[in-house]
Amino acid sequence: MARLPLSALFSGRRRSPLYIVDDKGEVALKPIAVKSYETNNVVITGGVDEGARVVVLGVQKLDPAQKVRVVSSLSF
Repeated sequence: MARLPLSALFSGRRRSPLYIVDDKGEVALKPIAVKSYETNNVVITGGVDEGARVVVLGVQKLDPAQKVRVVSSLSF
């Protein structure tokens, strides 16, 4: 079970996919199982391996053919 920001969901369905990033910066949609929704988070029960890098910002503008740059922390 994992807790992720709601912004990581590509859509709001029960089997909502997430974008996972590999070591080359390539993204792939991966379906997940949603347990519950919280105010700012979603609790998932499966579909993502532990330690996987998940895109949490801008997911609605991504395309699986795109590459992304991994940022370890953001400051505003």
